[in-house]
Order: sequence, then C-alpha cells, then structure tokens
Amino acid sequence: RTKRRQKVCLEGIKNCENDQHGSKKRLQGNKGAVNNQHPFILPLVDVCVVDSQHFNIVTELCEPGDLRKYLKGLNGKNLDKPTVLKIFTQVLLALEQMHALRTFHKKLRLDHVLLTSIDHDIKVCSLGSSRMMAN
Repeated sequence: RTKRRQKVCLEGIKNCENDQHGSKKRLQGNKGAVNNQHPFILPLVDVCVVDSQHFNIVTELCEPGDLRKYLKGLNGKNLDKPTVLKIFTQVLLALEQMHALRTFHKKLRLDHVLLTSIDHDIKVCSLGSSRMMAN
C-alpha cells in the first residue's frame, strides 16, 4: 500500500491457452527484475488474477498517452531534432537497463513508448512481452 495517492492504469489480459511461457508468471517475474525504479521503464504496480483465463495488470498512468498517438496529433509536422534525440536516448537507456538485467523487449513499437509529460519524457511499457535471457 502506498502512502500517496497514485493514478494507475488497469489493463485486462486474456491468458491464451497456447501461451507456453505463461504471460502472468512472466509479468510477475519481471515486476521485480525490471521494475527497479528506472526513470524510463513503466513500473508494474501489481498483477491481479481474475480467473483461470484472465488477469489484470496495474501500472502507473501516463496521461499524455503513447508516442504513436502523439505523432499522429502533430498532423504531419516534424519534431525538432533535440526532441527526437531526447526521446530516442530515453528509449535506448530503458533498453540498456533491460539488457543489463538480461531481459529483452520483444515488441518495441511506438505505442509501447508512453509520454509522461509535455516535456517529452517517456517510459517503455508492455514488459509482458519481454523475455528473460538464458544464463
């Protein structure tokens, strides 16, 4: 239980029957491994089991939304070079941290990069699709 009020996002996930790797177990494992307060990785608050086929993930809420929606909203205008470099650097730092923890993101795309502020700070999300590397 946190002492401060925190806005969170709740996403329902259907556990596929052919999911041999166990999405829920992988998320719970990644919660500790990758979720170490890195500034550019979306923290996983909790994983809640609904029933044998469904579970919910609870994450920090990033109200500005994802990078794909943001870029579409620019209506064809380009971001300036310093902003592009800032976003790209933050994504690379998040991936560097994940790789240092022997985890890699399988589906990194624009909608898995969330804006946390109008200052173009980001957090990489969808760690449920990540994989731990073998030793």
